[in-house]
Amino acid sequence: MLMREEAEFDLAIRLRQGKATVAEIYTFISGLYFRGKLAYVEMFGAAPEGVLPAAVIVPGAGLVPPDRSFLTINFRPSRTCRWKRETKLLRARSFAMQRD
Repeated sequence: MLMREEAEFDLAIRLRQGKATVAEIYTFISGLYFRGKLAYVEMFGAAPEGVLPAAVIVPGAGLVPPDRSFLTINFRPSRTCRWKRETKLLRARSFAMQRD
C-alpha cells in the first residue's frame, strides 16, 4: 500500500520524494507499538553527548536514527539473505533438473 505508485496519501508521496523518515514509515507499518516506543524516547531519552537517544533496527542497514530519511539508508544484504537466496536457487535448479 505504501509503496504503490498510485498511492496518493501524504506519507506515500513523501516516501517517493525521499522525504519520509524511518520513524514515520515504521509507525505506519506497526501502528501503536512503534508510536509508543517513539513517544517514550521523546519523553525520557536522555543520552550522553554524541550518543543517539534512539535507533531503529532496519534489516540490511543495522541501527539507524529514527529521523533519517529512508532513501538515504545504505542497505547491505546480510549473509542470511544471501544464504536464503542461494538456497532457493539451488532448490530451483534441482527441481528443474528433476523435470528434464
